[in-house]
Amino acid sequence: MKSVAKLAAVMLSVILCFSTVGTSELFGVNVEYVGKLNVSAKPALLMPWSFCVTEDGLFIIPDKEAGDIKIYEKVGETLEYIKTIGRKGFGPGELVYPAYCSYNKKESKFLVMDIGQRKIFVYDRIGRTDFKRDKEIYCLRLGEDVQLIDGSDKLIISGYKESPQGIAHELYSTNIKDGSLDFLLPSYHKYGLALGDENKEDSLKRALGVRGWFDVQGEDIYFVWEGDLRITKLNINTKTTQVFGPKVSTKYKSPADIVDTLLDIRSQGKFHQYSSEKSRRSFVRNIFTRSEYLFVVYEGPGKSKFFLQFYTLNGDFIKEVPISHQPDRRMWFDKDKGILYSLADNTNENKNDYFILKYKIQ
Repeated sequence: MKSVAKLAAVMLSVILCFSTVGTSELFGVNVEYVGKLNVSAKPALLMPWSFCVTEDGLFIIPDKEAGDIKIYEKVGETLEYIKTIGRKGFGPGELVYPAYCSYNKKESKFLVMDIGQRKIFVYDRIGRTDFKRDKEIYCLRLGEDVQLIDGSDKLIISGYKESPQGIAHELYSTNIKDGSLDFLLPSYHKYGLALGDENKEDSLKRALGVRGWFDVQGEDIYFVWEGDLRITKLNINTKTTQVFGPKVSTKYKSPADIVDTLLDIRSQGKFHQYSSEKSRRSFVRNIFTRSEYLFVVYEGPGKSKFFLQFYTLNGDFIKEVPISHQPDRRMWFDKDKGILYSLADNTNENKNDYFILKYKIQ
C-alpha cells in the first residue's frame, strides 16, 4: 500500500513539475548563425525581391530589374551562376517584373509572380537545372506570397480578390488546371475587424500597407499581415479560423496602435515625420511553419533588428529570439533541414554585391 502511495506521489510531482515548466523550456527552440554564402557578381544581380532553394541546393532568384530568373549552385562558400530563365519583355517565355516566388519540391514546380504582367507563372522542373513554363494565372492585384499545395492543383495566393458576393478577400486559391476559385480569408478578418467596418479597414491600408504572408502545414494555412503580429490559422477545407498571438514583448511595437496618428500626420503633408513615426514601430515580414512549430519574422524599431517569435501549431507561445548579422526581409526556410536563409546586400559598398546568410533552427 505504501509503495502505491509513493508511486502516486512521484507521479503527482512529475505532473506538477511539467505544469510549471514553460513551453519554451519544453520545446527549447534555438537559432544559430551558421555562415554566409557570397553570390557571384557576374552576371550582375540587379534587384531581387525574393528567392527560393530546391531540395538539392539550387538557389532560384527572380531579378525584378533585369526581368529574368537566375539560377545558382553552391560551390564552396560561393553561389556560382548556372543559367538564366527568360528575358525582359511581354512575349512568349518573357518576364517584365518577376518579384515573388516559391518552389514546391514534392510537385517539382517553381512559381513566380510577375507584377509587371499581373500574372503568376508556373514552371515544371524537367531536369536538374531545366524549367519549362507550363501555366499562367492572371491576377487582378498581386500579393506577396503564392504556394502550391502538395498533392493537388490548388494554388494559394495572398492578394486582393472580390468574391461573387462582393466581399473583398486577401487570401484565395485557384485551380491551375480548370481555373476554379475558392475564397478563403475575407479582408476584414485579415485586419481583425468586423464585417462592414470599411472605414477602419481603409485607414489601416492607407497608413500601414496591405502586404501579407502565409505558410501551409497539412490542411492549415497560417497567415500574417505586416501591420500587426497576429496569426490567423485557417483550415483549407472547413474555412474555420483560429487567431492567436501576439505575444507582447518589449521589442514589438504594433503600428496598428497609432494608425490614426499616422494618417493625421500624412494628411498634413508631413511626410518626413510620417516616415519617422513609422520607423519607431515594428513590421511583420514573414511566417514559416514546420511540423513541430511555426515562427513569425518581424522587424523591430530602428534598422535591421529582426526577431523570430515561435509558436506551436496550436497557438501556444514558445519563445522570442533575435537574429544576428543583420539579415534582410528576403527569406526562405528549408523545412526539412531547419535552415533559414536570408538574401542581403552590401548597400554601403556595392548595390550588386549580394550574399546569403544562413541560420540553423533546432
